[in-house]
Amino acid sequence: MENPVDTTFPRINYDAFWMRMCNKHFKTSHCSYHGNSWKQCYAENFTKNLICNYKIEQNINQVLSYFKTFSEYIFNLELPTFPAGFDISLITGWFVNLTSLEIKYSPELQDDKNVNFLKKKLTPIKDEYTKFGMRFADIKKFAISIGEMDYLLNISLQGNFIDDEMIKYLSTGLITNNTLRYLDLSNNHLTEIGYFINKKN
Repeated sequence: MENPVDTTFPRINYDAFWMRMCNKHFKTSHCSYHGNSWKQCYAENFTKNLICNYKIEQNINQVLSYFKTFSEYIFNLELPTFPAGFDISLITGWFVNLTSLEIKYSPELQDDKNVNFLKKKLTPIKDEYTKFGMRFADIKKFAISIGEMDYLLNISLQGNFIDDEMIKYLSTGLITNNTLRYLDLSNNHLTEIGYFINKKN
């Protein structure tokens, strides 16, 4: 019987143990993408799955409990299906060592209870996220957060429906960040004006 992760993680530093855990739970993972540390590999993959599979009916306190456990081991986060109902400031607030962040917003999901469980699929809830993008509220929080990040080097916000007006808010955070070296805003709704604003700042 396995102990809860929030109990075992702080107490076990034996890398071979975390290699076995990674191979068991994350079949495609490899420590070379996670600082050559299997413990970091486990923390980052666990956190990725935790966030990407978050449902609005979940208890956020349980999620934050895991965040507290992994806080010092999260350096790289790739979130290809970032849930619309998740507060982005929780990521930048808890993971102060974050160096690379990739986020692609997705709609909030819910189970279709009328479908046979063998064919069950998650379907979008009808809300303002039907375009799978960031809102002004999201990008304002993110702009404030990145200004406070001391180690952030790379940000990817591909395909999040960011437009020229939203980039003005993002730029305020970029101005106060002294570490960022790479920003990917491809596949958004930016015109030449938006790119000029971002480059200027």
